[in-house]
Amino acid sequence: MRKRLRVLATVVLVVAVVAAVQSNEGGSSARFRPVTAARSLPPVPKPYFVSPAKQDVESFELAGNARGDAVLLWTEYARFGHTRLWMRAKRAGGSFGRPRALSGVHMDGVEPHAAVGDDGTEVVTWRELDRGKTSQKVASRRAGGSFAIKTLSSSRTPASTIYLGEASGLAISRDGTALLVSVGFVGGASQVVARARSANGRWSRPQVVTTGRRGVRYPTVAFDGTGTAILAWERGKREFPDNAAPPVKQEIRVAVRPPGGRFGKPRRVSNPQQDARDAALAANARGDAALLWNSTHGRNLPGSRVGMAVRRAGKGFGAPHLLTPPGEAWLTQGALGPEGSLVVVWSEDRKKGKRFWCGCPRLVAARGSVDSGVGPSNVLSSRAAEWPSLASDAAGDVFATWLLYSTRGSGINRVQGRFASADGSLGPVIQLSPPHDHADPKALLYPDRTAFAAWTRLRHGRSRIEAVHIRVRP
Repeated sequence: MRKRLRVLATVVLVVAVVAAVQSNEGGSSARFRPVTAARSLPPVPKPYFVSPAKQDVESFELAGNARGDAVLLWTEYARFGHTRLWMRAKRAGGSFGRPRALSGVHMDGVEPHAAVGDDGTEVVTWRELDRGKTSQKVASRRAGGSFAIKTLSSSRTPASTIYLGEASGLAISRDGTALLVSVGFVGGASQVVARARSANGRWSRPQVVTTGRRGVRYPTVAFDGTGTAILAWERGKREFPDNAAPPVKQEIRVAVRPPGGRFGKPRRVSNPQQDARDAALAANARGDAALLWNSTHGRNLPGSRVGMAVRRAGKGFGAPHLLTPPGEAWLTQGALGPEGSLVVVWSEDRKKGKRFWCGCPRLVAARGSVDSGVGPSNVLSSRAAEWPSLASDAAGDVFATWLLYSTRGSGINRVQGRFASADGSLGPVIQLSPPHDHADPKALLYPDRTAFAAWTRLRHGRSRIEAVHIRVRP
C-alpha cells in the first residue's frame, strides 16, 4: 500500500512539474527550447551569385512578402567615382529577372530602400545626386505591372545626412499603401518629412512631421495590420553628434498616422534621463507595436543598454524601460506575433576582467509578450559574431543571420543563421556559406519554414551578391 502511494505521489509530482514548465513557457520568463537532434534539417544548397560578375557591389537591400515576391536592390561602384543603383525583382514562384539600372552613370544613387506589400505591390526609393542637386526618386509597380520611375522632389538636403545613411525609411501596408519618410532641410533646420503613396499609385504632398531647431535623423516607419503607421526617429540638441563631440542627450520620438490620415503630434517615448539612439520598430496584425533603441552614455562608449516601450492595439506607448543589465548591448531588433508574442535580438559584449571589454560580440535573443514583458536571454551565436540581421514573419518567428569571424584575425568569416520561433523553439545554427570574405547578410523568412538569404562575397577584387534558399525549421 505504501509503495503504491509513493508511486502515485511521484506521478503527481511529475505531472505538476510538467504543467509548471508548460505554463512558464507561455510567460515572459520562458527561455527558448533547442530542437531535438532527431529533427534535423536538410543540407544547405550551394550559394549562387545574383549580381553581375563585372560589377563591384558597395551595398544592397532585400525586401519581400510572405508569398514569395522579392526585390533585390544594390549600389555599384561605377565609373568616374560615382555609385550606380541596380535592381532585380521576382514574382512568387519565379526567379529573379534581368538586372535593371535605376540611376545614370554620371550621377550618384544613394539611400536606396525597397518594400513589397502583401498584394504584390513593389516600391523602390532612392536619392539621386547630380551636380549638387538632390532628387528623391521612386519606382513602383502593382502586381502584374511594370516599374515606372518618378521624381518626387528636387531639393537640397545636408550632404552629411545623406552620406551617413540617416536620411530615409520606407514601409508598405497590406493594401499597397506606402510611406516614405526622410530627413530634409526645412526652415534652416533638419526635419522629418513624410509622403504617402495610395493604393492607386498616387503620391501625396509632403507633410513636415517635426518642428524646432534640434537635429533629427534615423527615421524608421512601420505599418500594423490595421493600416496605422508608426514613425520613430532620433532627436538631439546638435545637428550631427559624433564620436569626438562631448556627451549629447539624444531621445526617441514617435508620431502615429491613422489609415488615410496624417501624422499627429510627435511625443517622446524614451526616458528623458537617458540617452537614446537607433530606434527599431516592430508591429503586428492586431495593432500592437514594440519600439526598441540603444540607451548610451551620450557618446559611442561602452555601456549601451537595450531600451523598449510597447504599444497595445488602439493605445499609446507605455513607459520606457531597459531590457538588459549594465554592460554593452546594441543593434537591437524585434518581431511581434499576431497575439502579441515578442522576440527581441541584439548584440552584446562582456567585460574581460574588471576593466576591459572582450571585443568579441555575440548574438542573443529573448522572448516574451507585449503584456508580460521579456524574459531571460538565450545565446544564438558563438563569439566574434558581427553584422547581425533579423528577418521575421507574420507569426512572430525570426531568422537571424550574422558573420562568424575567424579568431585569427584574418578577415575570413562564415555566414551563419538560426531560427527562433515565437512559441519558444530554437533551431540549430546553420552554416550558410563556406569560409570566405563576406559582408552584410540579410534574409527573408517565409511561412513554409524556409528562408531566402543573401550577402556580399569578395571575389577577384570585386564584391558580388550571393544568395541561397534554405529550410530553417524541421
